[in-house]
Amino acid sequence: MDAQSALRAKLALSARIERDRLRTAMQAPISAPRYRVLYLKDGKEKHSAWFYKHDYARVALQLMQKKYGDKKAIIYID
Repeated sequence: MDAQSALRAKLALSARIERDRLRTAMQAPISAPRYRVLYLKDGKEKHSAWFYKHDYARVALQLMQKKYGDKKAIIYID
């Protein structure tokens, strides 16, 4: 193998590695996360409306925990 073909092979290998790295790179999320408060009321699962800010979901969670009990309400993230 002469120097030219060795250099071409090395460049082709690095280009293939770079292409594979870009193809398998982590992608950004498609949309922002949504939050919903799930709680138990009379033994049945209920849920709140969707929240788009974690702070609003936290306030709703605290309200549901006061109303139905600490272990009967959680935040669900979608």
